[in-house]
Amino acid sequence: MGKLLYLTLVLLFFFPILAFSQWEGAEISRLSYDSCDNGIVNLMEIDENDKIYLIYWQNPKPYTTNVTEFLLTKEKGSDWSAPVEIGNPAFKVTLYCPHLWGIDVKNELIHCIYACGDTLYYTNDTMNWEVIKIDSSAGYATGDNLFSDSLGNVHFSWNYEYFQSGYKYYRVMYMTNATGQWTKQQVSPEIFIGYGSSAISRMAVEKGGRAHIFYYTPDFLYHIVNDTLGGTNWAKDSLSYPFYCWDEVGDFRIGRDNSLHILFIGSDVLSPILDQDFSLWYYYRDSSSTQWNPPEQITDIGRGWWLFLDNQGDPHVNWNNLSQLGASFYANKKKGFWESTQLLDNPYATHWIRFVLDSGGLGYAVFVGTEYAPSRESTEVYYLGPTTGISNPDNPERPLSFELKQNYPNPFNPKTTIPFSLKVQGSRFNEPVHTTLIIYNILGQKVRVLMDEEKVSGDYMVFWDGKDEKGKEVSSGIYFYVLQFNDFKETKKMLLIR
Repeated sequence: MGKLLYLTLVLLFFFPILAFSQWEGAEISRLSYDSCDNGIVNLMEIDENDKIYLIYWQNPKPYTTNVTEFLLTKEKGSDWSAPVEIGNPAFKVTLYCPHLWGIDVKNELIHCIYACGDTLYYTNDTMNWEVIKIDSSAGYATGDNLFSDSLGNVHFSWNYEYFQSGYKYYRVMYMTNATGQWTKQQVSPEIFIGYGSSAISRMAVEKGGRAHIFYYTPDFLYHIVNDTLGGTNWAKDSLSYPFYCWDEVGDFRIGRDNSLHILFIGSDVLSPILDQDFSLWYYYRDSSSTQWNPPEQITDIGRGWWLFLDNQGDPHVNWNNLSQLGASFYANKKKGFWESTQLLDNPYATHWIRFVLDSGGLGYAVFVGTEYAPSRESTEVYYLGPTTGISNPDNPERPLSFELKQNYPNPFNPKTTIPFSLKVQGSRFNEPVHTTLIIYNILGQKVRVLMDEEKVSGDYMVFWDGKDEKGKEVSSGIYFYVLQFNDFKETKKMLLIR
């Protein structure tokens, strides 16, 4: 578990957010508190109970090529969990080798494919995340091409690049454990690159296990699908590129009815760089048809990477304008045509937003950004989502919202961190609120007062070193920490093991 390096006060962010029905009342809060460089690995699609899974990496200072990765979850109507380290502790993941994470939400299994020399696989289904070698030639792994089907099988595809006669070529490879052991197939012909790198191939998997893959040749974008779960017969069709110079599939999704949805980025500029060089398009094919509908333009400026389908099968997309730092945009087609809005205007955001929608249509998003301060000493993970405020009986003009998080690490020895947030909205945003944070033992006796002071709106974290008011170390056991703002009180449990 990453350790907190120092105690810091983080200002609550209220960046301009334009209301859309999916994002009504959305606010930004901070999820990581480690003062390291962090990056989002994946925000997993919500399961049937609206549970969210977020994986992010952490690179402590001084910086190294090795990173530690963590999992956070959020149950419907609950706070985010404390971060839990995932992966094999003896097997260090490096930023320079491709690795992909996927979650089988039905069985609560986490899968990782790590491709650097050998292709390795590990999962929390084995004790201590046992690392298994599944291939000896990884090649170049790209995209979020790691999926689980409804039967629990794992599917993985990647581009294998190699040199031949001084030029670079690639093949698209596919691997699955559907037969009980890992089997590999080459699913594309040899494709000429020349120099540089291959374009990202994209994969998605039907619930029954049939895999769909998009890959590129100089002339066409090809779509292939195998006939059965783990089958070796692949049907193929093609799409003509809408642009002459530059084309890429940003994201690919399969609907519940097995309809196909593509987010496509294109440019008529030979070497596109600026946002105005790109435009964003949407392709759709009904499950009962073999013909693709004509492409629909979403925006004529910007680059988009994330496509999401809601329970009704309507598409939602997110894109950024890199020339307008921190500006993130959102659009959906719920009314039969594309409507868009600016989702976030945050000059400190440093990463694309990743988002999902719950069964009720509410939006949840995460991004990475620097602290709202001149000294940008870390990049932290932030959450954009709906919050529920409560009225303040002493002053109805000052609604409160609050969040007491689980301490981490937990269990702990000898120190732990308790994060919480206080949000006072309205005209008296900066007016302080009396706040206490007190530790009690299992008998209800007061052990230590960690905080008893006035606090303004913000995100906070408080250390406890396992000592009582007299500075004496307390014994192992269960303890409770109680946070109180005016008439609001919340209690959580923690375990000290010496």
